[in-house]
Amino acid sequence: MHEGDGYEQLRPAISICLLDRLMFPQRSEQARWYHSFRLRCDQNADLILTDLEFHIFELPKFAPSSENIGELSADEKWLHLFAHAAETDPLTLANLLRDPAYREAIGVLQMISKSPEDLQYYDDRLKFLCDERGKLLAAREEGREEGREQGALAGKVQLLQELLGDMPTTANELQSLSVDTLATQFAELQQRLRDRQA
Repeated sequence: MHEGDGYEQLRPAISICLLDRLMFPQRSEQARWYHSFRLRCDQNADLILTDLEFHIFELPKFAPSSENIGELSADEKWLHLFAHAAETDPLTLANLLRDPAYREAIGVLQMISKSPEDLQYYDDRLKFLCDERGKLLAAREEGREEGREQGALAGKVQLLQELLGDMPTTANELQSLSVDTLATQFAELQQRLRDRQA
């Protein structure tokens, strides 16, 4: 959130932790590899403080529901990927999991497992792509705003031309003009109208 934003702008904060060690040692008959936590009231378990969630996956406890990887749920496929990525050939994993999302994740894992220089290159590239996306979104919004301003000025110019008895410029012609040119034209027409009324 930024200063002045309404609370409706808040989004849930979700932490997903993939652990390669046990955090909650339990007897095997009680062993669970997935735990989720929220901030709850001690006196009333139905009362949740915020939309803050922690999801913890203990990979050493993970036991897939099937030997056939293709039959696993999406969650189990992801856990299989993270549990076995270090010991399995990436191409073999990609062929077993098949879905493009897993193939992309395997590519990222391969990239970040390389040298520090390669990892830095990957991080820089990712940051560059995020920055460019942000610039593009900002430029689109600026273009929309300029388009609204241009449309409003074009309408005012046409109205003043009609009031002055001039032949109104077509909407297409006015749209081809910059906001600055339209503002100048509008100011000149306003001055002509004032001079006429004086």
